Amino acid sequence: MKLATLDQAICRTPAFALDATLAEVWDELKEKIKASSPAFYEAVAHLSAGDLDSIDQKTRYSIWKYFNRSKYRGTPFGEFAATTIFPLTYDEQSPVVIARNMRRHRFTDWRQKEAVIPGVQALVKTAAAFHANTSVYYLEEEIRYIRFRDGNFELAAVQSFPQLKALMSFCSTRRLKEEIANELFAQFSLDTESVDNLLGISVEHQLLLTDRHPNITGPDFFNRVCPGTATSESSYLLSERAHISGSLRKQVLKDLPELLQFLNRVLPAPGNQDLDRFRTAFLKRFGQEEISLATAMDPETGIGYGNLEEQGSGDLVEAIKSGGGPEDDGENLFSHPYTAFTSFLVNGVVRGAPIKLELFEGDARTGPPEIPNSLSVIFHVWQGRPVIANAGGCSATALLGRFTLMGERFEDFGKSIAAAEARANPGIMFFDIAYQAEKEVDNVNRRKSLYGTELPVLSWSCLPEPLTFNEILVSIHGSSIILRSKRDGARLVPRIPSAYNYTRSDLAAFRFLCDLQYQQIRPDLGFNPQHFLPGLSYYPRVTFKETIVSPAKWLVPKELLEYGKNDRPEIKRSLLKDWLSREKIDFLFKAGDADHTLCFDPGSTCDLTAFLLFCRQHRSGDLLISEALVDEDESVRDEGGKPYFAQFIASYGHPGCVYRAVTGYGSPAIDPRKKQPEEMLIPGGDWLYFQLFCYPARTNSLLLGHVAKFIGEINKLIKEWFFVRYDDPAPHIRLRVHLKSPDDGFSVIAVLKDIIAKDLRSGIIRDFSIKPYIRELTRYGIARIGLAERFFWMDSKYALDLLSRAVSTEQLYATTLYTVRFFLSLCFASAAEQAEVVQAIAGSYANEMEMGPAIFKKLNQSFAQLYAGVHPGVVPQAARRAARQGPLLKRLMAACTDAEKVQLFTDLVHMHVNRLFSSDQRVHETIIYQYLLKLLRMPAARLKAITGY
Repeated sequence: MKLATLDQAICRTPAFALDATLAEVWDELKEKIKASSPAFYEAVAHLSAGDLDSIDQKTRYSIWKYFNRSKYRGTPFGEFAATTIFPLTYDEQSPVVIARNMRRHRFTDWRQKEAVIPGVQALVKTAAAFHANTSVYYLEEEIRYIRFRDGNFELAAVQSFPQLKALMSFCSTRRLKEEIANELFAQFSLDTESVDNLLGISVEHQLLLTDRHPNITGPDFFNRVCPGTATSESSYLLSERAHISGSLRKQVLKDLPELLQFLNRVLPAPGNQDLDRFRTAFLKRFGQEEISLATAMDPETGIGYGNLEEQGSGDLVEAIKSGGGPEDDGENLFSHPYTAFTSFLVNGVVRGAPIKLELFEGDARTGPPEIPNSLSVIFHVWQGRPVIANAGGCSATALLGRFTLMGERFEDFGKSIAAAEARANPGIMFFDIAYQAEKEVDNVNRRKSLYGTELPVLSWSCLPEPLTFNEILVSIHGSSIILRSKRDGARLVPRIPSAYNYTRSDLAAFRFLCDLQYQQIRPDLGFNPQHFLPGLSYYPRVTFKETIVSPAKWLVPKELLEYGKNDRPEIKRSLLKDWLSREKIDFLFKAGDADHTLCFDPGSTCDLTAFLLFCRQHRSGDLLISEALVDEDESVRDEGGKPYFAQFIASYGHPGCVYRAVTGYGSPAIDPRKKQPEEMLIPGGDWLYFQLFCYPARTNSLLLGHVAKFIGEINKLIKEWFFVRYDDPAPHIRLRVHLKSPDDGFSVIAVLKDIIAKDLRSGIIRDFSIKPYIRELTRYGIARIGLAERFFWMDSKYALDLLSRAVSTEQLYATTLYTVRFFLSLCFASAAEQAEVVQAIAGSYANEMEMGPAIFKKLNQSFAQLYAGVHPGVVPQAARRAARQGPLLKRLMAACTDAEKVQLFTDLVHMHVNRLFSSDQRVHETIIYQYLLKLLRMPAARLKAITGY
């Protein structure tokens, strides 16, 4: 599909001209610093331009950075850069001319939103309209919904009752307060006071939103609810420079469409593991069904997304899971497969000359992803050639969104792009997501409404019929995740016209929808040679015809990054000069990432000093610098002829159909088959084996509730019972029950059925099955299997008792350490043998988890704090319960050879830990063995002082 340049472009210019000096603009720079960093402004406000050479190095470097970004960085930020929209008229031969003076668009800072939202009573009294929280859905007699509390999103639940249920149903569309009062009076004869009380409770619990709540999209919230309110000094500021004349020359942009098509063919196919996992889990759980987004995102009745809904098991557990090996701080850049294109790049690097991509003659990838209907290219111009900084996006509206607040030209351009996307995809409804959660950064999220509808997330919507979670239907069609509107059947595709980094969010539904924007399209057309060839000391310039795709890059030597206490600045500066001279870098170079770059002049002592300070602050990993490619002759100028280092955003589009309306949903679910072991006890005998599938965080309440009740009711019919947790094919509890008589089997099943029926219907218990019990004869031995099962029974009772008492992971660790030490003392006589066994097991786990120095440091810190938060009575209670298992453990060990004892001890501890922790049991087991090793190495007196035993 042929790409065409859209008729408007954006120009971003720094505050100061390229020929500006710090002395000339110092007073103006101070005013800009005042708005962005009041604290630093207080430190420099008294300084004149003549004082700058005599101040301390740290302050001078900070000022240098502010001035540098004010000359070389066009990224919008307060008054440090300005944005201009101008038409692309290819018959225009004159360069772009802009106004020097900025127009400042001031808005009340989003952090002030709480100040204009009254208390609940006043909110109910002053609100004219109400709308139910769009995430509300029902599970049996429970109303579930997303709420925001203590800076985090959470899934909340309240018990439903008729009046509340009627209110939620009636307010599923926007309702006036008078309409609500009339409806509740008609249904329940509620008077005005009762209605106000119900509204107040619902608003307080975030079940209802009012028109006094913030809207992040559409008209400005502060002007809407408090018209005429003056903005404060700490206001949110967008700066604009007017376009006076001129445009980009046609030849500057002529190669870009062909380049974008080329990169789409040769770059590796994009992927998203979270979407892939969701698709697989959906098929296993729901098959061809179509379910609501609310249900899909519920981690109990649905699937959740990206493990964001998991309760945190602590920084230490997460660090071990993420693989803190020896290269903890490294980055694996080599993410692209080796192809003919990679070979072409290698040959180009070997030659050392600029790599010309248009010379690549290898076979392009077959079936490249679709290019989105609109995308953006960010570049500047050097010697008449565009230098690409970034290219891609799922829509060109993503970079435009925040600027729509600056006026109709920006808003109209954004709406025209959204309209073109809709025309290209008949039967598709694109929708925005009105999301706001971070007061510090949500200013960049504020935007006008560009799409016809939106899904507000705990935000008021100014659109007439916003979407809700419950009316967005999810299904799988082939390899695609499909959203559809329950209201009119149209396929839904999310589009978020915002530059907000959505990976900051902890809300699973928002992350899911944001990821879904990029499904089956090419979202990133940027080219970075490091991703193909990591670790090189030099990357030549990469071009495509007259376009510079990637400037030349150099790896900064380690000796410039490593600092000792006795290092002298002049020696470092000399090393830097020598290296720059060897590499023939006698031009402006750039360092930093993405929008956080600085430019350095190798001919300036001040800049070299600044670069050394920049190197000193570089945290870890390699540091690359690149050609800055600044050309004053190609600069944008103001009406006085002053040159500015401008960055342009050109938008491209095509009218091809990317998304197709889907009428048939789903694909067959995979039915995984498990191997049948040799020994099994079929249901109908004296053992029953139940599998209860549920969300991992629910397992403890299931054990302490339903399982405990079940065991209590059938206690006279059974000899023993035990449970284990299992994750394959999905998280579940395996409950085995040894009957006194096989004749009682159906009665026992009936008891369990009655206890779990409600939760099974609601989906809290996802599935239930009765299976043959395969006894682990090989693992525990024919002679010991009966003893092992009895041990499991005692351990299961102990685990339930402990779970009912322990309120923290630390308490579980402390009691488990005591229990495992007790088991260890019964299994191995000497302290030396005990230490040897634990050291071997701990080492094996550490290798399995690829634990490096950073993880061991975390372990030491965590262990030092372990017993501080443990109640003194917890461990003695555990000791009494563990002692009851002692005689049986001795009998088990007596039936073992010396060689078998270590394995049996390891197996029993493994099962004990499994019963106590609802998730990540292997990681918790790793931590426990490391802690145990520390305890065994302690002197007895210190051990007693720390642990109390």
